[in-house]
Amino acid sequence: AAVNESLLLAASAATVAAVVVSLLVTRRVVAPVRQMMAASRRIAEGNYAERVQVRGAPEPDEMDELDQLAVTFNQMADKLERTEAMRRQLIGDVAHELRTPLSTIKGSVEGLMDGVLEPTEANLHQIYREADRLQRLVGDLQELSRVEAGAFELHRKAVEVEELVSSAVERLAGQFDEKGVRLEI
Repeated sequence: AAVNESLLLAASAATVAAVVVSLLVTRRVVAPVRQMMAASRRIAEGNYAERVQVRGAPEPDEMDELDQLAVTFNQMADKLERTEAMRRQLIGDVAHELRTPLSTIKGSVEGLMDGVLEPTEANLHQIYREADRLQRLVGDLQELSRVEAGAFELHRKAVEVEELVSSAVERLAGQFDEKGVRLEI
């Protein structure tokens, strides 16, 4: 009876100890996962500055899997934040670049309609150049959209910067000469 009572008491103590240890271990594992879930929700809502705390050692080879996951999560959030900032900058730049030729075209057409400008070949040519510029900008945006959507396969390779600049200068030399611009590299 004493042995059975001792075994029952030991089993009960072991069970209580196992439950306490498992709760502590589970909390230690689940808390960072919950933190990452909450942070990922906030990032999905547009808060790209969100980061999770890395609790482990500062050296990557000393981190456990959860700490490595937290570091990778923070790197992903950094890239998303930079991408979003670049997207906003691009939208602002595109709006500015589109506004300029549109304003020029609109002003010229209004001048023609009001009789302030004569429909001379030079004035019509100016309007045409601005419309052509606008068309090129829209074409560039469409091409950028197709590239980002993966419709084009990009073949990236290393190039010599000097060769690239020289070929661009050669290709555009006529335009520089036409405008009376001297270009030095």
